[in-house]
Amino acid sequence: MYVTPSRFLFLTNAFVPQLRFIFICSRPRGIKN
Repeated sequence: MYVTPSRFLFLTNAFVPQLRFIFICSRPRGIKN
C-alpha cells in the first residue's frame, strides 16, 4: 500500500502530539530535561 506524502504528514501530525503527551506524562515528575 502506497502512502501519499500528504497522508503521511496527516498521520504524523495526528500521532506526534499524543506520543509527546504520553512521553511527558510517563516521565517522573520533577525531571525537566
